Amino acid sequence: MRHVRDTLGTPLLMRIARVWRLDRTVYDGAQADGLAMAQAIAVLALAIVSLWLGGMGLALTRGDDVGDRALALLWIAPWMVVGWVMWSLLAYSIGGGLRRRAATFGGLLRALGYAHAPGIFYALILIPGLGTLVNLAILAWTTAAALVALRTVLNVSTGRALLLSLAGITLSITIRNLLRS
Repeated sequence: MRHVRDTLGTPLLMRIARVWRLDRTVYDGAQADGLAMAQAIAVLALAIVSLWLGGMGLALTRGDDVGDRALALLWIAPWMVVGWVMWSLLAYSIGGGLRRRAATFGGLLRALGYAHAPGIFYALILIPGLGTLVNLAILAWTTAAALVALRTVLNVSTGRALLLSLAGITLSITIRNLLRS
């Protein structure tokens, strides 16, 4: 399989497609490209909006009051942003970025921002009977993308990257539950 070498200024859609394919070279490019932070934030924003739209769609198809769902964006956005930053801090401190200087915090933040690219499909949770399955698939896909990102950026083993990825997902879900209450 031919890997496209990531270069500075790579278009966002190209990077997103490569994240979806779990192409590790996208994270090398994102780590080196300081301008990629805006793209990482855009990926996270797309995932946030998709999750919100999926929730709105579910409310509409179930005949629920959409007033509460409309306001859900006010807790979804902070949860995802805080979860992303905390996950990056966790991975940077525990994953060896501090000790070995294998990565910068900004580079790790960008990489984990891109790892949220599967979340762009959250709107599909409104498909009748498939919402839970779609949600689980996106969670697994995001975990896999984060594993590739962490393994690439921190230069750690697959096992360690998996533990950091699972810890980050758990932390993000905990933050979500705290913000919802």
